[in-house]
Amino acid sequence: MGSYSQDMAFRALLGSWLVAASFPHGLVGDWKTVAAAPPSTTREVWTLALYKDGQYDFSLNHVIVFDEGKATVSGHKITFTERDAKGIRCRGKSRLGTYTWSVSGTTLTLKPISEPCIWRRAILLAKPLTLHR
Repeated sequence: MGSYSQDMAFRALLGSWLVAASFPHGLVGDWKTVAAAPPSTTREVWTLALYKDGQYDFSLNHVIVFDEGKATVSGHKITFTERDAKGIRCRGKSRLGTYTWSVSGTTLTLKPISEPCIWRRAILLAKPLTLHR
């Protein structure tokens, strides 16, 4: 039988594995949309890249990363948490945005539950996102 600290380390490792393993495969990939992100009114190609470990990033024309962080999924609810260190758009209480999600074919549709970040809302809700693997 292991020590308390070994047991806690094992639980932490198991917990991180379960979180990573539970990220839906159907959400992994590059999801593109055309949107105007405030304060700009110019519509441009934005990519939401979702990775199998739950990390995500938003990029403009798949070149300039504007936002990155961790996405967590519970059923058909997804929460985006922007990383403070690099996040340039959604700060403070705006770091968290929660949506319901559904995938039909190559289309990802998101509906806001709680989204205080107008920048992320503008991109994710401009129109459904299309998968490009």
